[in-house]
Amino acid sequence: KAIRRQRQMCIRDSVMVMLGEYLSSDIETNLKSGSPFINALSVLDRRVGKRRLQKIADRGSSVAPMWAWPFYEARFEAEGIKCAWNFSL
Repeated sequence: KAIRRQRQMCIRDSVMVMLGEYLSSDIETNLKSGSPFINALSVLDRRVGKRRLQKIADRGSSVAPMWAWPFYEARFEAEGIKCAWNFSL
C-alpha cells in the first residue's frame, strides 16, 4: 500500500510539474516539447490553427503515443481535419 501511494504521489507531482511547464511556456515551445503530455495539451490549445494541425496529422501517428491519440482525435474531428491515423486500434 505504501509503495502504491508513493507512486501515485510521484505521478501527481509529475503531472503538476508538466502543467506548470505548459502554462508558463509559449505555444511554440510547448509544441516542440519532448513531453508527449505537453504536446497533447498543446494540440487542444486554440492558438494552434488548422494549418498547423493538418501538418501534425500529415506527419502520422508516430508523433504521439497511443494514450495521447484521443487528444489529437478530438481536435482533428472538431476542426474537420482529415487524418489517416487509425484511432480505432
